[in-house]
Amino acid sequence: MARTSVIIPYFNRLAYIGYAVESALGQDDCDIEVVIVDDGSAVSLDKQRETIRPLRDPRVTIIRQANSGCGAARNTALDAASGDFVLFLDSDDYLEPGALGQLTRILDESDSFGALAGWRNFDTSGTLNLTFPEPHYSDALANCVMQNWVPGCILLRNDRSIRFNPLGMPWEMPEYYLDCLQDPSRRTTYVPVTLVHMRQDAPDRLTTAYDHFEAARAGRFWSVMKRRLIDRNRLNRERAAALDSKILSNVHMLMSASRNADARNLARSVSWDRIQDYDWYRRGSFAWFCKRAGVGFGADAFFAINRVLGRT
Repeated sequence: MARTSVIIPYFNRLAYIGYAVESALGQDDCDIEVVIVDDGSAVSLDKQRETIRPLRDPRVTIIRQANSGCGAARNTALDAASGDFVLFLDSDDYLEPGALGQLTRILDESDSFGALAGWRNFDTSGTLNLTFPEPHYSDALANCVMQNWVPGCILLRNDRSIRFNPLGMPWEMPEYYLDCLQDPSRRTTYVPVTLVHMRQDAPDRLTTAYDHFEAARAGRFWSVMKRRLIDRNRLNRERAAALDSKILSNVHMLMSASRNADARNLARSVSWDRIQDYDWYRRGSFAWFCKRAGVGFGADAFFAINRVLGRT
């Protein structure tokens, strides 16, 4: 049986780390190792082994380093990981019992590069939403972009040549996924089970601290990812469609906030000459108005018509 490395970056999340580790160690039908990188926490996690029982398991390795960020911590863990497969779990999340074994068997028995499952967002009030992605495109990278794959949702073969961008926060996880999936022959198998439970109310969440959803920054990230694929001759039609959809959603948000200069600047990275061939392009959509009349006039017309129709 192939070994699976569960990689957990850790920083001052003492209240949750025991449950996260226990959820990984308790997976059925898996040869598991857990590699935790303590990224300069106030109190060394290694000194908590006596009080947090799962940390005493011999399958758990704890590495401490000076605070360097989540991407750097994951790179340190990858350097130490011995697994044929890797799964990235945040320290305040946990895995569904028995789910990882199903994904491991799929990778063991197929040539898929990844096995993707669903995820559940929750807080102290209970379940916020459940996501069970289904393949939209034939290309795994395009699906990753469209479906917003999260940490912990996919088991990957361990490509030891790929590492995280240590300066990529808060998009270091999607950037890593996209780097892994640049080869269009790398397929992903979808598994209709919940794999990871993602806590949304932990204090000091990095996606909040780094404003993960700010439209100009998010749009620039997807624009840079698109340019990287162009430069490497890896941008096919499905990837262009997925990335332009992401970019345009941020253009839409910027225009809605009257940040017209930012929106126009971002819109330059859209492939306007091929947009009419995308599967999501529709007459009367925001993209349709912008293509016909330009981002400024087109967006104004789109918003005005939708106000008249009572859609905003």
